[in-house]
Amino acid sequence: MVYLGLLLALLTWPQAWRFLFGRMVLISLVALGPFLAHLWWNWNNCSVNLAFNFGFRANESTGWGPLYVLLTILIMAGPAGFLALWAAPRVRKFGFFSRAFLATLLVMLLISIWRQEFGVNWGTPLAGMAVLALAELRPQAFDLARRAGLVLAAALVLPIAVLALALDMDLLKVGDFRDGSAGFAADLILDLNDGTLPALLRPLAKGRVLVTQEYGVGAGFDNAGFDETTVFSTTIFGRNQDLLTDFRMLDGRDMVIVPFAAKADQALADRLFDSYEIVTLSTARQSYEFILGRGFSYETYRKGWIMPVITALYQQSRFPYRACYMDKYR
Repeated sequence: MVYLGLLLALLTWPQAWRFLFGRMVLISLVALGPFLAHLWWNWNNCSVNLAFNFGFRANESTGWGPLYVLLTILIMAGPAGFLALWAAPRVRKFGFFSRAFLATLLVMLLISIWRQEFGVNWGTPLAGMAVLALAELRPQAFDLARRAGLVLAAALVLPIAVLALALDMDLLKVGDFRDGSAGFAADLILDLNDGTLPALLRPLAKGRVLVTQEYGVGAGFDNAGFDETTVFSTTIFGRNQDLLTDFRMLDGRDMVIVPFAAKADQALADRLFDSYEIVTLSTARQSYEFILGRGFSYETYRKGWIMPVITALYQQSRFPYRACYMDKYR
């Protein structure tokens, strides 16, 4: 988005055409190398990165894309972004930075309308661009932007910091304001991040494959140093396990499944294991029902989890590819 915004800004500024058709071409050719390597990797790996970043995420569309662009400006660029937008109509001549800022915002707006969604974090470069644009458009507004930015930061950060401190000191429980699965998942993340849950699980995970049902939780256990982890999922998220795990090699293995809800999924255990037991362990925050499964059935998992994913997602990708690591499961 920023690259397209820069090109648009340079195209609208005749004084920059020499740079655009000179050094900018060389810069683009250098950047083309990693970009082509990225395309080559996708060509040989189901185009998975392209599909899940530019294809299947459209299923999450809220229809509020343009409003998310405004939220992006607020969070990423803050008052400087809005002050630059406010000053723009009052300026007769635009410099490079103001052109780049406005053109990038236009590209973001068009993408949000096209996709009917927009990721707030996509606008990370806007902060620096907004400050540079404001320096060109209305430098006398810097003091106002600084003071307003401090107020905004305090309004956003202080409540979050107080809440995080209260949760960390166990003065407040997630269940006090979030119940059900959302509250359980939040407490699980807290137990994972402070090391409580990994310490609880290490004896159970010895000699077993640790399984989660959510990719972020799985990544947390990887970071905690667990040797063998994987994810059971049929959603569009967390598909990395399809690339990183060869489930054929797990046939017959013993596993420990970390729940993502208050009660263990016994229906899942009934289908996937020769036998199992449920072990309940507690932290200061909540209790967990871990499934200790014996004799993982790869064939059942292939039919019930992997093949539906192949049919619903990989086979529906609009992006061409030469090879797919999922073919080994057919």
